[in-house]
Amino acid sequence: MRILVSNDITNEIRNVMLPPGKNPIRIGSAASCDVVLRSNMIPEQAAAISNQGDGKGWRFWPLYDGCVVDEQLLMVQRPVAVRHQLALQLDPYTLTIYLDVRDELAPEEQRQRSLDDRCGGLVNEVHRQLLRVIQSSSSSSDLDDESLSDDYLLRLEQSIEELATKFSDLPKDDFTQTDAGDRFAGQLLRSRLLRKLVDQSAIGDALTQQNVTPWALLRTLKPDLEREIEVVAATIQSRIGLEAGKDMSREVGKLEREFWPVWRECKETLRLDVRRYMGFAQLKKEIKDIWYGLGPLEDLLENPTITEIMVNDADNVFIEKDGVIENSGRRFVKDLNDIIQRIVTRVQRKIDTSTPMVDARLADGSRVNAIIKPLTVRGPCLTIRRFPQRVMKCDDLIQRGALTPSAKDFLRACVLLRSNILVAGGTGTGKTTLLNAISEFIPDKERILTIEDTAELRLAKSHVVGLETKQKNVEGQGGVDIRMLVKNSLRMRPDRIIVGECRGGEALDMLQAMNTGHDGSMTTIHANTPHDVVLRLEVMVQQNADSQLPVLSIHRQVASALDLIVQLQRETIADPLRPGEKLHRRIVSEIVEVVDLDIENGGLYLKPIFRRRPDGRLLPTGFLPTFVDRLLTEGGLDLSLFLDIEGTGRR
Repeated sequence: MRILVSNDITNEIRNVMLPPGKNPIRIGSAASCDVVLRSNMIPEQAAAISNQGDGKGWRFWPLYDGCVVDEQLLMVQRPVAVRHQLALQLDPYTLTIYLDVRDELAPEEQRQRSLDDRCGGLVNEVHRQLLRVIQSSSSSSDLDDESLSDDYLLRLEQSIEELATKFSDLPKDDFTQTDAGDRFAGQLLRSRLLRKLVDQSAIGDALTQQNVTPWALLRTLKPDLEREIEVVAATIQSRIGLEAGKDMSREVGKLEREFWPVWRECKETLRLDVRRYMGFAQLKKEIKDIWYGLGPLEDLLENPTITEIMVNDADNVFIEKDGVIENSGRRFVKDLNDIIQRIVTRVQRKIDTSTPMVDARLADGSRVNAIIKPLTVRGPCLTIRRFPQRVMKCDDLIQRGALTPSAKDFLRACVLLRSNILVAGGTGTGKTTLLNAISEFIPDKERILTIEDTAELRLAKSHVVGLETKQKNVEGQGGVDIRMLVKNSLRMRPDRIIVGECRGGEALDMLQAMNTGHDGSMTTIHANTPHDVVLRLEVMVQQNADSQLPVLSIHRQVASALDLIVQLQRETIADPLRPGEKLHRRIVSEIVEVVDLDIENGGLYLKPIFRRRPDGRLLPTGFLPTFVDRLLTEGGLDLSLFLDIEGTGRR
């Protein structure tokens, strides 16, 4: 914890760094206080900051009647919760509290985080010494056959074990008699249980099978010890109550919450040689992840509940899980710049001071954005957007409450009738997921062209051609943007064109493609409402250097090209299984038809076909689409689908 102390009279400012574990923290004019405020106006013991381990976190306790928070005078002995950058007034001082991630943890969590730090220190030292022992171009993104051979990997693992023994300052046989050694062993077991959950949920679905990287296989594997590990893994799985095939998010959450207490009980049943083997196996895995892979990100990428990884800098790696952002506690041992170079060069992209930001993708399709100095202040920043391990279908969206059966039937009929569909929503609302889902309704015989900045779409179709933009070279030549790909796609005999996202001048080319015989095309756009979609399209078409169209002509293009806008948004609801907890989910909030120009009011006339009610139900509005006759005769729909505006199922 750090407290910034500012004297409002003299303008003197000083930083007070509190040692880790200091609790309580005393504030006052006495020299014995942890935060000394020299003033006759402040008593010797003015206040205290403490964490009583009751789950309520840090609290500020005023001990006299001169403490003010948010312009509110505090009552003596009536505490207030401490949040990051909380400003306290103790006249004539202002104290601003800066919480470290450990300050927000319970004592047991602090102990676990301390163990993680010690394990990280050992990994750091072993990696540093390993670079001296083994000659390897560990910064290279291209792995040669020799560096992945069994002999090389065997020597690497043996070197890791020898160095770990040396720098743990313990005899070889006693490595796992330390808390840090047991922490490594527990991490190995937890990772295996997580992978087991993922694998068992992915049976029969080739798209969800995780590829095991060549360096991940243990060359020093001992089958007899592995069998004992499987027994204790099954015991812990039973104790925690993990069930494959259940809701993945809840099962993974249960594993993360309950694993460590159960592990501390079960580890006592394991022989020391088994625990030692497990500890070294995990250490070897972490070093090889740094040597060949993405370092601490490898473990995060194995967790299917993590949807976003945000690396602010080498010491601050945040994740989004179930819609909640939290600090992962991971740190980079290897230079983050090297990791970024490894990612972008594998997809033939580049990043340097002349082009300091780049979009790329990982092997599993995750979207990557990297930005470095001089555009960043503190160093390189990396953001990874992850997609579901399994391509979600409309039935999955219905199960999650994002869609309704009637809305699914309507979208299916519209896709079959070759309606041009635009999916709109803010960041992280699931636009790409929905686009993947409704593409399942496209007939298999049709030829589909996908055009993206970074390939993310995973269409479960056989006749798909994927196109991806190309960056300019070091001379500033050879770049190919989405506009050029859209124009070229028209010469490739597409039945449908799917543009991953319209964000610039390519919007005009997409609209023209929809207007020139490529019905049934789809795209996505960032917009918060259907009316915002029209405004965004206006701006993007005007960004096209070849276009000098007036607004009315743009509206005519949009009205002629688009048939439907599917609006997505994120909402927060109460968790029915965990009182007091919140769930974040992505939902279809509205489906509207783009009818025609609105001559009287300007703009376009948008007719809502489905709209989400205040009670959360996505129901028909009662309005009939202008092409309802085709929906009934060719789309296989019944008129009653549009008349069930109460959602009762009774027409």
